[in-house]
Formats: sequence, structure tokens, C-alpha cells
Amino acid sequence: MTKKKEDNKPQEVKTEITLADFTLFFELENILACARERLFQQVAESMKKWDKELTVPEFSRYCLYPLPKHFVPKLAAAYGLTSEQTGKWAAELEAARVAYLTSPGLKVHAGMKALIEAALAKGLPVCALSALTPTQTQNLLAHSGLGSAGVEMFCSDEVDANFPRADTWMKMARELNKTSRRCVVFAGSSRACKAALSSGMRSVAVPDAYTSFQDYSGSEMILEGEKGWKSEDILKFLYPVGR
Repeated sequence: MTKKKEDNKPQEVKTEITLADFTLFFELENILACARERLFQQVAESMKKWDKELTVPEFSRYCLYPLPKHFVPKLAAAYGLTSEQTGKWAAELEAARVAYLTSPGLKVHAGMKALIEAALAKGLPVCALSALTPTQTQNLLAHSGLGSAGVEMFCSDEVDANFPRADTWMKMARELNKTSRRCVVFAGSSRACKAALSSGMRSVAVPDAYTSFQDYSGSEMILEGEKGWKSEDILKFLYPVGR
């Protein structure tokens, strides 16, 4: 019997780039769950017991850090509060923050949610960055209506005062096996956007009432407000392969 010659032709390598080769990263708490708006209300309410009134400019100056423990000492000093008064304040604010973020009554950013759903429908991977635990993050996604939508999660255990850092975004990319230039970060502050740019990624600014004054130079887009987002146009602009 004559052996059939093996086919030595090189195998075809896929070269076509699709949306699946890209990804959309976003800050979960600060964008989708409007966490800063709720935190402002919680901090302002808690300060009433000391007859102090929190203003938006003061909140923006002292409280734009990831967790209450990062800003409570600065805010207390600015308002002349003593350590005796504020001893348990950071822990109380953190408990209230987590309770809100994991409750069915949390507020959902309409524009961001619609964009996420549109991206997933097109086959574009979406990954949420969170400073919560995996269980808390799952609860937040579930209560926002995205629990079974297919959003990936990246729950960082390194949340310092500068979170998210450039290496935070880079770790997310490595975990999803994506190159930096194919990642677009939706972030709610100048610091988070600049961290994304430093990691070689593109950024989209989604400022709120407490970060709208910041410098977002270098970002691809600035999306303000919660309604009126045109998901199709945004995705086509950011991901030309989807045209």
C-alpha cells in the first residue's frame, strides 16, 4: 500500500481583526453605580452631627480618593474636627458605601449601561474594574441589571490612594490577554484617565458633578450626563472594525 503524502502546506493564520480582539474597560462603582454622588450625600449627612456643612467644592478637593480611609483624615483636618470626633468615621462611611453598592436600590448610569449592553451584543468584551470583593461586585452587577450580561470582573486587592494606577489597567489587559492599544478605558476622573494613558491604552472620560472641572486632555472622548448617549456612534468611533 502506498502511503499518502502528508500535506506540507503551511496552515492559514487568521489575520482579520474583529471586535473580539479589543475590549472595553470601565470603573464599576464610580461610573455605573454613580458612587460619588451617593458618597457625597453620605458624607454630608454624617457631618451634620458636628454642625458642619459639606460643599461640592470641598468634597471635590478632599474626597476624590477610592475609599473613605484615604480622605477622612484630610477632610477632618480641613473642617477642624478632632480624631476623637472622627475615630470611627471612615469605617462607618465604608460600611454605608458598601451597603449602597450592593443594594437593589442603587442608582444606575443609564448611558453606561446601554453602552455596555450594545458592546456585548456586538461581541466586544467588557470588563469592570472594582475595589469591591468578587461577591460584592457580582451583587452590584446583578442589581444593575447586568448580572447575566457577560461582563468580566477584575476585583483589585491593591486599592491605595492612587487607585486605579497604570499597572492596574495593565494587569486587567494581561488577564484578558489583550494588548494595551486595543483597550479603551472609561474612567470617571482625570487621575484614572491619565493612568490608562500611561499604560498605553486609550481613555474616555465620564465625569460627574465632582470631577467635571478636571483636565481630560488626551482622552478620546468626554461623555457628560447620564442620558442621550448614542451607543452605536460611540462604539463605531472607538472601534473602527465595528463599522
